[in-house]
Amino acid sequence: MGQQINECYVVNEFRALGLDEQTSVRCTLAQNLTNVSKNISTDVFSQQLFPLYDGLTQDKEWKVRKACADVVAQIAEVTPMDKDSQSLQRLYYRFLLDPSSKIVRGTAF
Repeated sequence: MGQQINECYVVNEFRALGLDEQTSVRCTLAQNLTNVSKNISTDVFSQQLFPLYDGLTQDKEWKVRKACADVVAQIAEVTPMDKDSQSLQRLYYRFLLDPSSKIVRGTAF
């Protein structure tokens, strides 16, 4: 799909799925976030998908946080460093210091 379709339709669907009650949906969303991120503008990523990812990194379920930790390097590849480098660093430290899951901390390492 092209950039315009992704920005108009797919990004909105991803944002809606980020609020889904099912843990498996949010995990799958986190794992596939970079696939869509490669086909949208950096502004749309910074304003819409990065905040979604940031929210998923703080999810109550450790499985979702682990899925986010699994793709943090891929997220860094599509993140515009001039705008979001400090935010990316902050959420990576959040993985390393996860208070309730050794698995999330281990994945971050």
